[in-house]
Amino acid sequence: MRLLFGSIGLVCGLLAGGATFAAELRDVRIEHLEGEDRVSMVVTEQVPLAVFILSAPDRVVADFERLSMGPDVALANLSGRWVSAVRHGMHAGGKLRLVFDLSGAANVDMSFDHLGSGGVFVLRLFSAQAPVEAPVPQRSDALPPSQQDEGDPNATPEDARAAAEAAAEALIRSRIGAPGTMGAPPDGFRHPEPIPPPVKDDGWRTLPLPPSMLEESEPIREPEPPADTGRPLY
Repeated sequence: MRLLFGSIGLVCGLLAGGATFAAELRDVRIEHLEGEDRVSMVVTEQVPLAVFILSAPDRVVADFERLSMGPDVALANLSGRWVSAVRHGMHAGGKLRLVFDLSGAANVDMSFDHLGSGGVFVLRLFSAQAPVEAPVPQRSDALPPSQQDEGDPNATPEDARAAAEAAAEALIRSRIGAPGTMGAPPDGFRHPEPIPPPVKDDGWRTLPLPPSMLEESEPIREPEPPADTGRPLY
């Protein structure tokens, strides 16, 4: 019975003072880099680590398994852009828990850098941005100021798109001119003459030609019929 109570007292003492493991947390540092906090936790051996984010208040929790707190680790004065304070304690199952109190909502990214037999757990804390909204269609600056207006404030996106297309068409017409107003043709330009419709050839008949060809060539004469020689034609 005395041995049983002694064992219970030893277990309670371990739970109260924290279990001792071979792996130790040797150092914790916080660096502020380009809008984010970089938390480096140096350990003598890589152990399982679970990291999660809590709110109300905002904080990041890191639970280490089979890890003891080193005697020279100082957490009292640690802070950064997002981290306002660091707390630690033993959690259920003998886990070493570090709590990083935050000044606002943040995202976290975890990695591990090997260093000899141990390494460094790295937590990157950065801003938790809200989802970016779709950009609102803006008025085009391609049109001259005289052709731009403020538009109807109650217009729908379809109305704005139709107005932009109409304005673009007006701009094109103002630059190239309306149909038929492109200016006089250059010197030497000659409009092509229309091609006459096809004519059925039913014998000795002159086919119509364009006037330009008739002016530059001799008129086509109908051939004389063959003379009657009295011989049969085969």
